[in-house]
Amino acid sequence: MDALKKKSYDVDLSPTGGWSTLGWFKDPVLSNFLKRPDGVMAETIIHELTHATVYLPGSVDYNENLATFVGEKGAEQFLNYKFGAGSKELQDYLHSRSDEVRYGKQLLNGTDRLDSLYQSFEKGNLSVNEKIFLKYKLITEIMLELNTQPFFRKDIYTFNFKKEKLPNNTYFLSNSRYRKSQDDFEKDFREKSGGNLKTFVNSIIQRY
Repeated sequence: MDALKKKSYDVDLSPTGGWSTLGWFKDPVLSNFLKRPDGVMAETIIHELTHATVYLPGSVDYNENLATFVGEKGAEQFLNYKFGAGSKELQDYLHSRSDEVRYGKQLLNGTDRLDSLYQSFEKGNLSVNEKIFLKYKLITEIMLELNTQPFFRKDIYTFNFKKEKLPNNTYFLSNSRYRKSQDDFEKDFREKSGGNLKTFVNSIIQRY
């Protein structure tokens, strides 16, 4: 990480919520999972099970987007089955997922805007400091716009400018790794699999 910093790359270090050995070993359900709400715990487990079921070598973004989609759909179905359609557990999870989806889409939009800004640098004659200023000016605008969104949990999804430092490119790219293909998967899920998650996963397995 330090070596990349010295080369002026954007870097970030954060804890992982779970992992999969892709079926090579029995993956543990970590004790800290048990502290999570039922929906979040179910989503994490199904997400990692998806990796152990379908994995395309060299396609990290595809794998993570697929596992995100299946994990969220699977968690919703699990909660509906275990607690019922009108249960607090399911409604709390749907609110949480709504926030996550809204947040993710806003960041994807921000990623596109940043990409456009960086492409414009190739046509200009700006100094490094001017580029850095414009980069973080736009990131500030993006984070301010996030703070205007109607999240259910504003305490989680709004950005505190007094306590947090502005994110860099790694933050936006990390979101893309998990979120940029969700609309495409949703379309396939509805139109080609009839809203049946098992049919959807089987179609992915057969495709690859």
